[in-house]
Amino acid sequence: MLPVRCPNCAGQFETEEANAGQYVPCPTCGFKSPVPGRRAAREAAATAKPSRKDLAAPTRPQGAATNGLGIVGLVCGIGGLLLGALPGGWTLFALLPAASGLIASALGVRAARHRGVSPLIGVIGLLCSFVALVWIAFRAWFYVKSQGTITAP
Repeated sequence: MLPVRCPNCAGQFETEEANAGQYVPCPTCGFKSPVPGRRAAREAAATAKPSRKDLAAPTRPQGAATNGLGIVGLVCGIGGLLLGALPGGWTLFALLPAASGLIASALGVRAARHRGVSPLIGVIGLLCSFVALVWIAFRAWFYVKSQGTITAP
């Protein structure tokens, strides 16, 4: 077997010695790669330098990615809960973080499932945001029922 390096994708593969001096398709990209002669192949294998891909910094594995949108949604959901729990007319100011948390958490769950990361943080953010929105709606309904109108603080 002769080692061959594809000039198109820099992939390495082996081919039969009968293909020496000919062109064979690369199994990775399909480019017709030249097969060196037997002597040239042995010399190239003995003096091969590592490629740029081999020297590149290792990338973070896909499973180690964080669920950033889920975390943002969780923080916004908790902020909406806290603002919604304040006494007085602060309930309306809790709408923005609660609604933002709902959207960010939903996008975080979707992104986590796409990347193969656990969507747990996004799901908790969804729950917090949803509870905050329900709490805000309840407080607004109760306030309107008791006061007749909604006023800002």
